[in-house]
Amino acid sequence: MFLVWQNEKEEEQIRKANQAARRLEAATKQNEEAAKRNEEAAKQLEEAKAQAATTTTTTTTTADYSYEEVEPQYSSPALPRGHVIQEGGYTNVRSGPGTNYSIVKKIKDGSPIYYTVYNSKWCVVYNDNGDAIGYMYSSKVIK
Repeated sequence: MFLVWQNEKEEEQIRKANQAARRLEAATKQNEEAAKRNEEAAKQLEEAKAQAATTTTTTTTTADYSYEEVEPQYSSPALPRGHVIQEGGYTNVRSGPGTNYSIVKKIKDGSPIYYTVYNSKWCVVYNDNGDAIGYMYSSKVIK
């Protein structure tokens, strides 16, 4: 009876170890994919910086915060270009991918922007020099 119990216990330990190994393998693969995406984004950023452009900025201050409106002077081919869609107003650019992050800028409806897709809901917005400005909700970008 003891030998049977011990074998069942060993089988359970082996099963748990195999599950942990599969989770580790999946996490390693996700990390490798994330590293590859980061390398591609860094490459795009370096290409954009190499194509540095001048920008015109206007700083506006309201009671709650100040922000800059960025008006690109010419395009950077290294990053995708789109336009902001926010009927009759401004779209918030945030310090992180979520509404719980602070607003760092507001971009006027129709303004051209450079962006990369961060995830299904958020884009990273860049200025003409290829510097990341912040995060914008993806549905506010016409691609």
